[in-house]
Amino acid sequence: MATLVLPTMLSDIEDLLPIFLKNLLVLRHTLLDQVKKIRAIAQRRLSTPSSPSSPLHSTANSSPFVKKQKQDPFRILDN
Repeated sequence: MATLVLPTMLSDIEDLLPIFLKNLLVLRHTLLDQVKKIRAIAQRRLSTPSSPSSPLHSTANSSPFVKKQKQDPFRILDN
């Protein structure tokens, strides 16, 4: 887990500024790299032909499943 240190003196802030800027640039590079990878994946998926989907089974004849309770679920409140 990362720890956040908040400097209180100006000299401490000046010392942390280069590290902060470096971390921002690393984060930017990581995000740009992720966007590039996601775009490549999306392009591959768009150019790949999809297989035909299987026909949907008919649910008109089937009755909905109803779970029946064998006991009163609120019986513990009767005590």
